Amino acid sequence: MKKIRLVFAEQLSAGSIEVVYGKLASSPEIPAGATAVEATVTDEYVGSFSCSTLVRVRREPYPFTFFLRDVNGENPVWVPKAQCAVLPAEDKRSYNEVVAAIRAKGLKSDFGRMESEPEESYENACQYDRDQEVPVWLGLGRDVRFFRVSKLTDGEWGYWGEVQPFLHSKMATIDLGDGRRDVMRVKFCFGPGAHCRPKNTRRLEEGVLPILHVVQDEEAVQYRHTYFATLENGPLGPGRVRGSEPIAAWSQMSGSNLTGAERAALTPERLEAESYGREESLVCCVHVEAVNVSDAPAYAFWRAPRFWGIDDFAEGISSIGGLPYAVSLLNGEPLREAEGAILLQPGKSAVFDIRVTFGQVSLERAKKLFDLDYAAHLAGCREYWKAWLASAAKISVPESAVDERIRAGLLHLELVTEGLAAEGPLLPSVGVYGPIGTESCPIIQFYESMGFQEDARRCIDFFLSRQQANGYINAYTNYGSETGPVLWTAALHYRYTGDREWLVRVAPKLKLGAEYLLAERAKNKTAEAREVGGYGLVNNKVSDCEDYFHNFFLNGGVYLGLKAVAEVFREAGIEPEFAATVAAEVKEFRKDIHDSVAFAAANAPVTPLQDGSWNSAISPWPEYNGCVSYFADGGKWMSHGTIFSRMIAGPSSLVLTDVLEPHETLMDVLLDAHQHPLGRENAALSQPYYQRNDYAHIKRGEVKLFLKLFYNQFAALQDRQSYTFWEHYFECSSHKTHEEAWFLMQCRWMLAFEEEDGALSLLKVAPRAWLRSGKRIAVKGLYTLFGKLDYEVQATETQIRATVRLEGTSREIRLRLPHPAGLHPRSVTGGTYDPATETVSFIGNTAEVVLEF
Repeated sequence: MKKIRLVFAEQLSAGSIEVVYGKLASSPEIPAGATAVEATVTDEYVGSFSCSTLVRVRREPYPFTFFLRDVNGENPVWVPKAQCAVLPAEDKRSYNEVVAAIRAKGLKSDFGRMESEPEESYENACQYDRDQEVPVWLGLGRDVRFFRVSKLTDGEWGYWGEVQPFLHSKMATIDLGDGRRDVMRVKFCFGPGAHCRPKNTRRLEEGVLPILHVVQDEEAVQYRHTYFATLENGPLGPGRVRGSEPIAAWSQMSGSNLTGAERAALTPERLEAESYGREESLVCCVHVEAVNVSDAPAYAFWRAPRFWGIDDFAEGISSIGGLPYAVSLLNGEPLREAEGAILLQPGKSAVFDIRVTFGQVSLERAKKLFDLDYAAHLAGCREYWKAWLASAAKISVPESAVDERIRAGLLHLELVTEGLAAEGPLLPSVGVYGPIGTESCPIIQFYESMGFQEDARRCIDFFLSRQQANGYINAYTNYGSETGPVLWTAALHYRYTGDREWLVRVAPKLKLGAEYLLAERAKNKTAEAREVGGYGLVNNKVSDCEDYFHNFFLNGGVYLGLKAVAEVFREAGIEPEFAATVAAEVKEFRKDIHDSVAFAAANAPVTPLQDGSWNSAISPWPEYNGCVSYFADGGKWMSHGTIFSRMIAGPSSLVLTDVLEPHETLMDVLLDAHQHPLGRENAALSQPYYQRNDYAHIKRGEVKLFLKLFYNQFAALQDRQSYTFWEHYFECSSHKTHEEAWFLMQCRWMLAFEEEDGALSLLKVAPRAWLRSGKRIAVKGLYTLFGKLDYEVQATETQIRATVRLEGTSREIRLRLPHPAGLHPRSVTGGTYDPATETVSFIGNTAEVVLEF
């Protein structure tokens, strides 16, 4: 038996007490006006394992639940949102006395600490966060063939390099000559080998292009590597990239859901023609300049390409079973020996070239590679990618760590968006995996923003082509969460482009998808669903884990898809009766989701924050009492590198999907719950870009909290030298463009954010450091939902000047111009200044704003 005492801040309405995994031996009633109530619990379990006794306090303004085992006089369960504290029965303090004692300790929550610190910076995040090294993918874009390049990967050798051909997710194979095939890993060595102090630096050309430069510093000799992908018969240029047949490309992607008929049509001959049997081999050019940087003669060393220790090297050609896979040159001539050393005088160099083919080629084709014009191919590669970038919107921010990443990131998306270059559907793969209706959305939406609306349309067309007869859209394994996000993204395409002709063409598919989602919702309008808090909510799995519940992430996407279809149908005058029906259903759906979140919050055990308060740790679905990682109802939840794995795709997405208002209590609860231990420096665990706290912070204008999240996520998940993302912090799934696309959308939101009230906010959560004297921010041709946007901001010691032009209409434009030292201007022209938000607002689509300090 355990006795407890509940104390309240003021005379509140009547309420009740319930017990789970135990019995309430006292009255369940909390009388109206009572400021203290005692309760007795029997048959309790207060140990550290699952199914520990829970006590539910059902009283406004905020019903909550706590573990009976957590009640402690020294550190009371204090729930400010409920204006309640829970004490041992013998502790006779009032609520105000409890709060005063806790506050006297001077504790701060994570958010409180972050708000009291200077704005986060990239440099500060890099001091403390993990520093990743990610293999670099090199290819052509549109083409399923890639090279993954890195230092040697079968051990911590510390030197370069390795070139591994991939057919997207699948490692390319090589013929061993005796009927066996094995994965193709081409390894070579420059320098003396493994030692105690390896020193390698990597950088993309101009910080952005898919041309990798590596400096392998071996003290007296530097080996300066360059890697890029090109085509066998000539440099890259306009019309040179054919791309890959979409279904053949998709078949090589992890998780692809081809139909039986599609798989049957993919004959070995058809696959061969789209991979190893292409009209031109993809070639990885490796150019290494060995430079003596010392004041004395020094030797440089090499080991020619090899494959798993199988050596068949002659006259500069590496082969297996008589079929070449690479050629090597020294100072322009075929390399005569597989291993060797060459003396370099001070300041002198030797040049090695390796050309790795995609799979094996004939001896005749291999010999032609000796004559490949390296300089012409490098120039062709450089100009090819620069020309592609030139067609995008222009963004310039005065922080190279962000500025370069925006352009490099856009190119990374293009590298793994596959299909025929000229026409047909495009596959917006999310990195090593194939397209996923949830994860591909930010990729498509960033394409829309940067002016690639035709590519975005072709990506959407791919997903619509995967629609089943009942309306269900599924491209990746057995994920059940793709339909809603695809409908949302399709509706956004109409809003970006105004292309009514396209909308009319795809309207039957959008309607069918909406009807499918409505039918799934109708299945859950039952008493059984209401009992578990999931009335009217769709239940299905949303990720790798086999969890078939009324997941909030899933239902947020369903709601957003239905809402978007109803809105664009109404705006475009398509199926008006259907649009009205869906709009009415969406209104009820939003209430059902909101009620479900409130149900989950009330049943979620509160857990401690670092300021001494306690907050509800809401579950990812209403069927469970709180965040599953506190094991209120038992289970096994460790997955994907974290015991909080189910919270990766959790309820925080509901702010992006417009279900929760940014400042309502439930949003406060969700954000507070994502402090320690559910996050670190406001960056979520394991796969952080699934959390939409970023969107909530932007809506709420929480600049410091957003920047803390922004910098710590990408500093810890991305290679700081090549700008390539992992999927997870623990080095899983390289070139993960889903994560990179959300980073890019965060940048986009910093620069231009569409508010729900029809206003367009510029620089709403941008760093103050971007407005230091001499800094410049420029945006040209960025597409928003209100039209194409150009603006420029320039700062001096005494002035911040901005010009804005929007080719479209918004209700208002709000331009935040924070002084780096927090000063307010002595005069403002061009709009109305709000000192609380440091924002100038104006009506119209053009303005010249000047702040004088």
